[in-house]
Amino acid sequence: MMNAPKVSFIVPFLNAAAYLSRCAESLFTQTLADCEFVFIDDGSTDESCDVLEKTLERFPDCRAKTTLIRHPETRSILTSRMDGFAASSGKYVMHVDADDFLDADAAEKCFAKAEEESADIVVFQTVRHTFNGDIPMILTPENKEKYLCDVLNHKAMGTMWGKCFRREFLCSVPFRLLPHCNTSEDYLYYPQALAYSKKISCIQDVFYHYNQCNTSSTTYCPGISTLEDVLQVLHVLEGVFTEEPYLSAFRIGAAENILLFLKQASVHSPDRNELFERYVPYLEAHRAWMKGVNLPDKVFYELLHFKLYRLAGRYVALMRKIKPLLIKLAHRS
Repeated sequence: MMNAPKVSFIVPFLNAAAYLSRCAESLFTQTLADCEFVFIDDGSTDESCDVLEKTLERFPDCRAKTTLIRHPETRSILTSRMDGFAASSGKYVMHVDADDFLDADAAEKCFAKAEEESADIVVFQTVRHTFNGDIPMILTPENKEKYLCDVLNHKAMGTMWGKCFRREFLCSVPFRLLPHCNTSEDYLYYPQALAYSKKISCIQDVFYHYNQCNTSSTTYCPGISTLEDVLQVLHVLEGVFTEEPYLSAFRIGAAENILLFLKQASVHSPDRNELFERYVPYLEAHRAWMKGVNLPDKVFYELLHFKLYRLAGRYVALMRKIKPLLIKLAHRS
């Protein structure tokens, strides 16, 4: 593309008025001048679009570089991401969730790294902002096979954000996707992209700020539709990663993926007992998958297995208070 921008930012949003200005400002102030910004409103009923417009008024130079796609009704986050990709034209693509934000030099350093090393994917570091403090998420891909296994079994972040993708590469990947998927769409998309990549580069700087204090997100308070999406994603990936060592890694990740949402439900969802009754039997039917699951998740699973639901919720709440302290101690040592 002769006049294509260097980097396209793709930002889907749904009722994100409380966060969108901070996200957009972090993109409009990137030190790499040659960027474009594609926002996709997935049927918001709040003031999100007005917030975006007011933010653009403060950055008039970015208006011509900004595209807003509006869905008349809510579709899905994956559909929004794909619509944003189709509407963008940058040589590289970076996904950002509307309640998160980036450091100002993210695009510049990712673009330079990708060009220097002819990378299909540039991975950079993330910090999680939680109710219990900030938690760094440092990743160093040693080699593609190990990294893909780590993504599949949730030892590494399998998200679309926190990466910079070469557009030409993404267009070559024969993705198996679920257009209406609203949960675990990252876990569906990223391992497939990673499997077909030829060159992955890593930057050790923290650029991405992941907000886990958004109580309106689907991951904060999952329901039945959330878990149904998860199971559909797992079914697709089970047909993609059929050979070792990826199959074993996927099976561990599948169990941990379900447990992740059940842990959220145990603390926040009013329908938690119904979710447990419906989806714990799925884990019991795949009990062999639990062998590689980490010990805290195994304890949580056993509490669910014996229907100690209230205790399971208290256990998760306690572990969430302890985990940030353990991570900080590990980094200090």
